[in-house]
Amino acid sequence: MDCEKALFHAHEHAQGQLTWWRYVLISRHLADCPDCRHGYNVQVRYRQVITNKCQEQAPPHLEARIFDALNATMPLDTDTTW
Repeated sequence: MDCEKALFHAHEHAQGQLTWWRYVLISRHLADCPDCRHGYNVQVRYRQVITNKCQEQAPPHLEARIFDALNATMPLDTDTTW
């Protein structure tokens, strides 16, 4: 397994979505290659942060500001029926 392939499959590896054999190959490569192990750990951490942050709800005042800004640029036409 080369570095490019190992990092290409890093997300699938972290999610357990690889065949057993490819999982073993990548695991061995990560154990032997500090650069790929670091890149893998960065990818895993990045995805964890994104996953956690995407679950948070916007504060009510921010949501209201966004809707107000949208309405100011694109006022809703309440007379139009669809």
